[in-house]
Amino acid sequence: MRISIDCQRKGAILITALTGRVDSNNANEFQKMMEAEIAPEDKALIMDFEQVSYISSAGLRVVVVMAKKFKGPYRKLVICALSAPIKKLFTMTGLDQAMTIRGTRTEAIAEIEQDDAQEKGPEQARIEVKEAVDYVIVGDNIDDITNFTIEKYEFTNDTALSSEVREAATSKIKKVLWEEIERLRVHRKMLLEKMFRDAENTLNEVISGKK
Repeated sequence: MRISIDCQRKGAILITALTGRVDSNNANEFQKMMEAEIAPEDKALIMDFEQVSYISSAGLRVVVVMAKKFKGPYRKLVICALSAPIKKLFTMTGLDQAMTIRGTRTEAIAEIEQDDAQEKGPEQARIEVKEAVDYVIVGDNIDDITNFTIEKYEFTNDTALSSEVREAATSKIKKVLWEEIERLRVHRKMLLEKMFRDAENTLNEVISGKK
C-alpha cells in the first residue's frame, strides 16, 4: 500500500493528512510528494499520522527532512495522531524529544496558534536526544537507519556535516550495525536450538506421564 497525502491550509499552516505506510520502497516518493505541497508562504507544517499504518526508518528520515524545512524563527512542525506502535518508534529514536507531538490535529493547530500569539523569538533551547536506534524494530535497511541517524543529528544540532564527516560516519555506523546483526544472528540460532530442545523435552515429559 502506497502513501497518499491530503492537504489543507489554515492560514499559513499547511496540514497534511497521511494515509498508508512508508518504507524503503516509497520513502523517496513520500519526500517528493511532501516537498511538492510546501508553498513559500507556509510558516508551519502539521503531519497528521492518524491513517498511517507503518513507518520505517526511511520514512522517519523524511520526517526529519521536513522538520529541517520548518526550523527557524516563527516556523514550526507539529506531528499529531500517532498510533501506539508509531509513537513507540518516535520515542525509541528520540524524535519525541526533538519534535513537537500532539494527540490530535486540533491540539496541533492550537499549539501553532499559541506560539504565534506569544510571538516567540528565534532562540530555542537545544534538546539533547539519544542517538541509539533499535534498528531491529525500526529499520528495513541499514542504509535507511544510517541516513536517518545522520539527518536527525543535523536537525537536532542545527548543523550540516561535511562530506568527509558524513562519509566516515556512514562507514562506521554501517560496520557497527552489521556487527550487531551478526551477534543477533548467532543469538537467534542458539535460541532456536534451545526452543527445539525444550519442545522435544516437553513432549517426552508429556508422553512419559501418559504411559
